[in-house]
Amino acid sequence: MVAGEIHGALERGRGRVTRVTSLACGPARELFDVYASLPDETVLASTLVDVDLHALAHVADLRDRAGLRRQMTLVADNLVHLASGRTKASFAEQDLVYSIGLIDYFDDEFVVNLVDFIHGTLRSGGRLLLGNFHPRNGTRAVMDHVLDWKLVHRTEQDMHRLLRASVFGRDCTRILYEPQRINLFAECVKP
Repeated sequence: MVAGEIHGALERGRGRVTRVTSLACGPARELFDVYASLPDETVLASTLVDVDLHALAHVADLRDRAGLRRQMTLVADNLVHLASGRTKASFAEQDLVYSIGLIDYFDDEFVVNLVDFIHGTLRSGGRLLLGNFHPRNGTRAVMDHVLDWKLVHRTEQDMHRLLRASVFGRDCTRILYEPQRINLFAECVKP
């Protein structure tokens, strides 16, 4: 699903380099899938941010083996610090900034700060896409009580509320779902 959104950003950015950032990137499989599908990988410039140096080392190895060193920039930084303004990072104006599995670890205040930070990195027409577990997650009890893996599950209304509280100041542009509908993805377009 996220790969499809990256392809959408490429379509909208036709004629120029499309810039995409993945926050808490993990293995970034979706980006490698997109690059593998492109006849010309130079149309996509990606920035991958993670605090986990092992994750970044793994991505660096995959990037280098795929010959994508010029297309993929890796950034070791703490998103809590970036969102709070404790550290600064310079990003070219982005067409898409996304995170698949980050905000369900954080409270609403942090999420709004992160959304505000993302807003500042987007070009006009750029999109934010944030994934979050939905309360309909059928494995929530197992996650909470057996695995002691407690996440903040959010509804569509919760995501709209967070975007309204941010500098976007309005509801999400779209709410998307992965096929199992356990995770939702809130999108908001910067005017």
